[in-house]
Amino acid sequence: MKNYQALKEKIENLQALILDMDGVLVDTEPLHKKSFALLMQESNIGYDEAFLNTLVGNSVDENVETILKKSGRLTNENKIMSIRRREAIYLELLKRADLHPPAGIESVLDTCVQNHIKLGLASSSVHEQINAILEPLHIYDRFAVIVSGEDVAEKKPAPDIYLKTVHEMKVEKKYCLAVEDSPAGAASARQAGIDCVGVTNQFADAAALEQATWLVDSVADIAEVLQQTLNEKSKRRSDDKTGI
Repeated sequence: MKNYQALKEKIENLQALILDMDGVLVDTEPLHKKSFALLMQESNIGYDEAFLNTLVGNSVDENVETILKKSGRLTNENKIMSIRRREAIYLELLKRADLHPPAGIESVLDTCVQNHIKLGLASSSVHEQINAILEPLHIYDRFAVIVSGEDVAEKKPAPDIYLKTVHEMKVEKKYCLAVEDSPAGAASARQAGIDCVGVTNQFADAAALEQATWLVDSVADIAEVLQQTLNEKSKRRSDDKTGI
């Protein structure tokens, strides 16, 4: 295990853990890519895998604008219609998908619940999509607060989602920790004044996640350091009570 001493010190006083959804709670990136591919196929817009990869980690609005610019069809009307169509395609893909949380995420949720650490979800996705993901996984009720991109004026990388999540959780920022896997998400947490663990992945390496306070290679790493730190804290308290 890497040396996460500074992160462990943060976890010692942790009161709220705020998770991103796509890429952290569940791997939906392939579905996002497929939805944009299907949108472009319907619109007879050419693309390749390299172009699809440039869309990962950005908001739907930004990606639709990029696609329409690429095809020379960018108008406000086309953008609105394309966003609606893309969201409909993605929701249908979600309903048919057999999604599984990444290794470690169930341990993260369980450890937080057992240690009375509030769980928050801060996602740019709309509530209908969030529900379609959380309910089949039976983890919706684990979260004290769920904030969607629909609930704020500006989506990530703006700080709005994190500011609203912290406000609704009624926890001071210094006792909160965010988990993100995209540059926009890490920047959103940082701008909101919240420490962030960045999970590196095939679409975002250490350089891309430079706004994160700490970096890990996987959600499983977070689960390990979280559990270890809180177990050590519990043991110290037990030793203090028994005078060891």
